[in-house]
Amino acid sequence: MTFPFATNGIDADEELGTLRRTSPVTKVSLRTGGEAWLVTRYADVRQVQADPRFSRKAATKPGTPSVWPDFQISQGLLYLDEPDHSRVRKLVAAAFSPRRIEKLEPQVQVIADRLADELTPPADLFADFAYPLPLLVIAEVLGMPATDQHQFAAWMNVILDATQPPEAIGAAFGGVYGYLAQLMAMKKANPGDDALTALLQTEQLSDDEVLHNVQNLVFAGQEPTSNMIANGVVTLLRHPDQLALLKADPDLTPRAVEELLRYLPTITASPTRVAAVDVEVGGVTIPAGDAVLTVERSANHDDEVFEDAARFDITREPTHLAFGHGPHFCLGAALARLEIATALRTLITRFPELRLAEEQLEWLPNRIVYTPRELQVTW
Repeated sequence: MTFPFATNGIDADEELGTLRRTSPVTKVSLRTGGEAWLVTRYADVRQVQADPRFSRKAATKPGTPSVWPDFQISQGLLYLDEPDHSRVRKLVAAAFSPRRIEKLEPQVQVIADRLADELTPPADLFADFAYPLPLLVIAEVLGMPATDQHQFAAWMNVILDATQPPEAIGAAFGGVYGYLAQLMAMKKANPGDDALTALLQTEQLSDDEVLHNVQNLVFAGQEPTSNMIANGVVTLLRHPDQLALLKADPDLTPRAVEELLRYLPTITASPTRVAAVDVEVGGVTIPAGDAVLTVERSANHDDEVFEDAARFDITREPTHLAFGHGPHFCLGAALARLEIATALRTLITRFPELRLAEEQLEWLPNRIVYTPRELQVTW
């Protein structure tokens, strides 16, 4: 059995459903090479993500099986264990405090309104709205010139494509690191009221730690969020009863966001963990040294946890693992929620007759995130 499976974009993956019911912890071959244990059930995913015996740091060893090609070179929070993880996370989290995110809300709305103003039917909602919105927001957060978004997009398109050769991915990472190093030098010379300046002024973080964590924040804060906005619009348009509920009661928006996060896939699987010792998960012993992948899109459709899990229901009690669980819970969760909610409210308010211009949609193949090729809409 080879993972990732061939899936139809954001539609439910029948193979994952079968594994969840019959073999929730099973060894698979990876398309990128090597073997890993695939964990698909909600309770087991939570166990692995919270258990310190599964190491992220060990996954940085060259040759470790992963669906994230060459991401092991990262030295940011994604690949730290205790005690380094808590030390760095506390410092990085301070730069993304609730107060700073709350202050961003008016600016996120300004960005959404400006992008909506520029839409004319028919429009590619992904390229012209969903993709640039999170990138412009993260540029605002970090004090990055918004005009540089296109270069970042080009680098990310290479890094997130599982078919790219290692040298191409390395060159793209080199471009990102070189750019961020220049931006950090600018912020040191001319500090601003932004998260990057705040990180640089934290004496307990080295420049290298700031660089790698900012890189992680840019990638994690842009691509999954833009896909969630676009795929969320598709899902609402495919469920007119739920869209009608949301239009009738905008106060349901926060719950709608949580249900979209549960219902839709965000990434193929979480970054690799490596068992530091023999660990039992779901009745299966995972030997020390073996690679482990948790699949959140499967866990979020576990019928043992979610009643009628295949049903999209924006009135459902909000709970899911889209942002992970345990010490590596996504630092940008609050910002992502703000962006998705603002995008949905803006589109529903501005374009009440929004509809798909094309019923046959395609998602880019060989990606670790679920990216639509385009999203043609009209109104």
